[in-house]
Amino acid sequence: MGPDFGPVFLPVISRVVPVPYREIVRTLQDNPDVLTGLVEIFCDCLAGAHEQINTLAVHDILRRLGNVLGGLASKIGRPFGDMIQIPTYLTQEAARLQPETMAILRQLLSRSAESSTKTHQNPV
Repeated sequence: MGPDFGPVFLPVISRVVPVPYREIVRTLQDNPDVLTGLVEIFCDCLAGAHEQINTLAVHDILRRLGNVLGGLASKIGRPFGDMIQIPTYLTQEAARLQPETMAILRQLLSRSAESSTKTHQNPV
């Protein structure tokens, strides 16, 4: 048996046909089921895009938070069993000195709260 090169894709020849806008509107008015289908497809695409953006935003926040906590651990962390403890409280003064850290923590907490609220409102 010969090597498997995977699926073969053949180009599809198509042509663009101009259709007047009024004809499109009339056709959709005469066929409400087609309009409903198009709206459903559009809404599904928007929902998918929203989900992707939200996932990317949360993942970026988690990565940034990990970097900030890693930096704090390397600067002031001390061994605590098999973990590292960061022995400090973030006072208002510390928060002013570390605005990026505080911004990331606020974003993470906000996103976590939003995600938790949505999960409890719409259980999967």
